[in-house]
Amino acid sequence: MESLESDVLFGKVAQILSEQLRVPKDAIAGETVISRQLGADSMDIMEIVLRLESEFEIEIPDVQIPAFQTPNAIVRGIQEYILSRTPPRVDS
Repeated sequence: MESLESDVLFGKVAQILSEQLRVPKDAIAGETVISRQLGADSMDIMEIVLRLESEFEIEIPDVQIPAFQTPNAIVRGIQEYILSRTPPRVDS
């Protein structure tokens, strides 16, 4: 992963949502509710999760999926996952 910057992650998440749900990328805001405002059903959610896992080289636990209600929640979840698997920095 080249960057943990929220805006970079948000752009990638918005692109995935836009492509999967066939909505304009500019219709996706940080607090847009994916199921209600973008019309995602359970199959869409599973496809989105698979694409996120592939894009970010992560594995999203099933128990975390219900928390991914908005793009901002997805970004936070990805950041937390990446940070949790990043080894601590050792200064010499």
